[in-house]
Amino acid sequence: MRISTIPVLAIWIGLSASGSAGIAQTSDSTLSLPAVTILETPPTRTGYVIWLADTLPSCRVLSLADRLLLEMPLDIRVNAPGGLTTLSARGAGPSRTAVFWQGMNLQSPMNGVVDAALVPVWAGDAIDIQYGGQSSARSNGAMGGSVQITPAAWPDSSGVAAAGGIAAGSFGRREVQASLGFGCSRINSLVRAAYVQVRNDFPYKNTALIGAPQVKQVNNAVEKVDIQQFNRLKINDRNTLETAVWLQAAFREIPPAMTEAPAEVWQRDRALRAVANWTTLSGSASRWKHRLTYQQDYIGFHLPSDTDTSRSRTVQLSSEYVAAPGSRLLVYSATHAWLHQAQADGYADSARWFDQWRLAGWVLAEYHLNRIRLNAQLRQEWAEDQGSPFTGTIGVHWTPVSALTLRLHVS
Repeated sequence: MRISTIPVLAIWIGLSASGSAGIAQTSDSTLSLPAVTILETPPTRTGYVIWLADTLPSCRVLSLADRLLLEMPLDIRVNAPGGLTTLSARGAGPSRTAVFWQGMNLQSPMNGVVDAALVPVWAGDAIDIQYGGQSSARSNGAMGGSVQITPAAWPDSSGVAAAGGIAAGSFGRREVQASLGFGCSRINSLVRAAYVQVRNDFPYKNTALIGAPQVKQVNNAVEKVDIQQFNRLKINDRNTLETAVWLQAAFREIPPAMTEAPAEVWQRDRALRAVANWTTLSGSASRWKHRLTYQQDYIGFHLPSDTDTSRSRTVQLSSEYVAAPGSRLLVYSATHAWLHQAQADGYADSARWFDQWRLAGWVLAEYHLNRIRLNAQLRQEWAEDQGSPFTGTIGVHWTPVSALTLRLHVS
């Protein structure tokens, strides 16, 4: 029996309260709108092929793997429902396709990949995929492309906003999600959480056995919880502080092959990710942005006779500066420093934390000429005392008419 769809029944409840009363419209009234800032396409996109996700088709929290499968912008390899899922851009492989959340690279320092089944995407979150070698702009782990997730973190207006939902589906699927946000003129805060549990005990014909009997999938359950919290403090007109914290715990059983006897095999994942951004407008044509991130991951893999564990910690400090010396020229520069630490049972000294320092410098210049944007990027990175290959990029973005855009990217 082939299972093509899994019906899901969802209930969504929303509540919002504005901090200001409504304004009645009169014939002579004047309404002052709050100031907004319109940002152009970031220079790091010039020349790249871009794919932007459409509005999420569901109010449910989806995994990044499930979201991308709806439109297939990347090569997505799914090992089992809710199981390990890897992404590949332009055939470069998962270790060369970076995934960024709040500017943090989620690639594991232990295996170099991102498990897309563990990355949640809420309704309203923006997904931006860039194809093309991005070693100059992003990292040495983005030679195929990158996926950038920008959470929709703030309520649309001042006041309190709350939402919640539950869902139930076939094969033991249960979902719960909730969010609560607060906003005013200088402070915004949001907390949101999601929980999913599913047995995945669907029936199928086991063609590897004599007679192709119909059996139920076993040892295939998934349980996962995600909690994310965001804050933004506008200190004054020039300084803004933003923080984000993401806690995750997941437990996944690993199903046996069709010719394999059932066994208790599972993987447990735990993660803590924290980001703090300080943005300073130093004049009308320049900006500083400082970022501090902390990432902690735990993986436990259990076989009937043994459980192997690995742990990693990453601290990143970065400083980015952008300036517009003239009406047509933009200049970006940045420095990044990382400290990676890892501990694994596979080493003889399994209690020791191994560490590695990394440092990178990056500079970009972009020139605007009517309908053409030209940019050039240079990057140098070091790991311990060893320099990585020097990388550079040239990009051209030309819009001869409003309905046509031509891009050239050489890296």
